[in-house]
Amino acid sequence: MNLTYSCRPVRSRFRIFNFLSSCFIVLLFSCVVACPVGGEEMTRIGALPLSALKFYVIVDGKMETRVLTGPDLREESFETSGYISGIVAVGPKGVEARVDGRNMFPVQPKADGTVSLGYYGKIKPAQLLEKETGVGPVEPIDPKNCPRAEVYSFFPTVPADTVNHNDRFAIDFKSGADELCMQVRHNGARMLETSGDAQSLPFRYIGGDRTRTAGWDERIDAVSKGVAAVEAAFDMDLVSRVNVVGFDKIRNAVTCVGENEIWFYVNTFKNEPVGELNVIAEHEALHILVDRLDLTRNRIIRNLFADLKGFDTFSIDRFRLITQGRSRSDARKVKGEMGYFFDFISEKNFLNGMKGGHPQEDLDEFCTSFLHTLMYMETFEAHMAAAGTLNHREKATIIENYRVLLEIVRDAFSRVASVSADGTVASAEKFISERLERVAGMQLQAAKD
Repeated sequence: MNLTYSCRPVRSRFRIFNFLSSCFIVLLFSCVVACPVGGEEMTRIGALPLSALKFYVIVDGKMETRVLTGPDLREESFETSGYISGIVAVGPKGVEARVDGRNMFPVQPKADGTVSLGYYGKIKPAQLLEKETGVGPVEPIDPKNCPRAEVYSFFPTVPADTVNHNDRFAIDFKSGADELCMQVRHNGARMLETSGDAQSLPFRYIGGDRTRTAGWDERIDAVSKGVAAVEAAFDMDLVSRVNVVGFDKIRNAVTCVGENEIWFYVNTFKNEPVGELNVIAEHEALHILVDRLDLTRNRIIRNLFADLKGFDTFSIDRFRLITQGRSRSDARKVKGEMGYFFDFISEKNFLNGMKGGHPQEDLDEFCTSFLHTLMYMETFEAHMAAAGTLNHREKATIIENYRVLLEIVRDAFSRVASVSADGTVASAEKFISERLERVAGMQLQAAKD
């Protein structure tokens, strides 16, 4: 039986490497359900009908799987030396399935009998139990002939994060008066203790017993300073914690919609230059600020972004962008005639020696890179002054678009101030007003040229 698992939006920020959309690989997963001919009751294992339980475990940076079927499900505990990054259970419909009190969710089957789960590779349905348990090939079950069967899934919002940060947690399955509880032990998260100056920003490692930074102090300091620079410039507390995820396959840093944390994958955190980490941390913190100001929902910004992408007035891409805030995935790199504006706000162009920045890909990246330029206004001004390949009209258009965006940001901060506890974001308002004055000066200079 198969189901489609959908995850809450995760924003892949500051793509420093093209790793094939590593976070978005699709897994075709199929568990065999005990479904006797004629629609009889499923075989009861222990106190509850349950056919299979699959754990996605990360050990030493590598993803592995553990499948429990038959007698294994009678055990009251499961233990691994790694950490668990996903759980899938197969049982009857209507089961109350929970991981440490949080609901597992059923997923609808696909027509071809496969279950689709984000981020974790591919397995052919008929090979799953044969590969994992030594059982011979089994034909996929037709959901129509097994109406009671259901697949339940539980995955973290961030790919390869842990399902539970504690070392021990429980999985419960309940149907009527019947209940099955399994105690799980794995390597949960560890708070990192710095050996240098104490950092006010907490850092947490997901992937083993590491608690000391062991040479990471300089990197932690770079990330902390990047976050602090953004919070100081815009007069807001934005980031509550930084997580380092011990999964080798992904090399990136991400934030999530509605969350105030940053996730660095360990190979990015360990191997990027310290200066690059500082810039990445700024960029990720600015993503959280974009969420806080709700900039991607602004209709003027959406229309401007559609213009810069070159979407026709009545095109489906413009319609989706204006109404839903997104466009087709194959349109992410498209630029229109005015697309040179993207180049002026891309980090790799206005921060010497740095990588990353892809403002043309979506609204969130566009707004984030724009806010980043406000912290490096001198560089933006210098690039505009040196842009000899642009004619007068093109320069004037860039500056005008910049002014429009800046006024929207100013208004967004005013709305935030009106609902904040102390009623003020005075430093941010001053910061933005100064930038508006400088943009006005750039417009006057452009008019003279």
